[in-house]
Amino acid sequence: MAYADQQAGWGNYNEAISLYRRVLFFDTLNNSSAEVCKKLASCYIVTKDYVKAREFSKIAGNLANNDSVRNEMIFQTAYLYLLENDYNYALIELYGINDLGTTYFESKKNFYLGVALFQQTDYKESREYFAGCIDSADKESLQALNDVFDQIKKIDKRYNPKTAKILSIFIPGSGQVYSGDFKGSVNSLILTAGLAALYINSAINYTFIDATVSILPWLQRYYQGGYENAARSAIIKKERKIKEQYHQVISVIEKSKL
Repeated sequence: MAYADQQAGWGNYNEAISLYRRVLFFDTLNNSSAEVCKKLASCYIVTKDYVKAREFSKIAGNLANNDSVRNEMIFQTAYLYLLENDYNYALIELYGINDLGTTYFESKKNFYLGVALFQQTDYKESREYFAGCIDSADKESLQALNDVFDQIKKIDKRYNPKTAKILSIFIPGSGQVYSGDFKGSVNSLILTAGLAALYINSAINYTFIDATVSILPWLQRYYQGGYENAARSAIIKKERKIKEQYHQVISVIEKSKL
């Protein structure tokens, strides 16, 4: 195994993976299988093969002979799920951790749960877990965390895609104004108003049927596209602002550890 460790140390991860797997194949008594699987998982993480990394992280955890290594492997598996936005699977791993035993593991579990729940927009539960990462005596950091989540609540309420859509159904472009997309608002209003005027003009100068066949499909298309774009604009604006607040959450927790 020393030669495999050497290859990994030199950055030859594919060669190291091949050697570690050979060691694992011949280790029929599982004398070093847990350690080998742990190292394989690390190599697969570096090579960004997260499926294999999770597989060997789980095996290493199952073979581990102490709770500390077992918990680390569960956390590593959860982390890999988080990297691929598989938040439900990350939560399954995290909720399955028992007997943490140390403040370090308890804080780590709270942090990972906070991240997973935040990404699922469960901000109420996320706040509780993130608060668990901060010392209860650190009132300043806890207040700063609460202030950030209060701001998130306001953003979540302020940029409502349903409201943006309804506004643009009644007045084309107004939903984009609500979402702060002023350029999109002008485009939607001009296109819809222009096609509506063209439709009326065609109906007056030609026939209602001519106007309906030639102009109405385009009017409907841009009218519908306008209120659907308004909803999307609200979603994008909300996500962008909440992402900014997420970075603030992480910053508060990092500062509390200094």
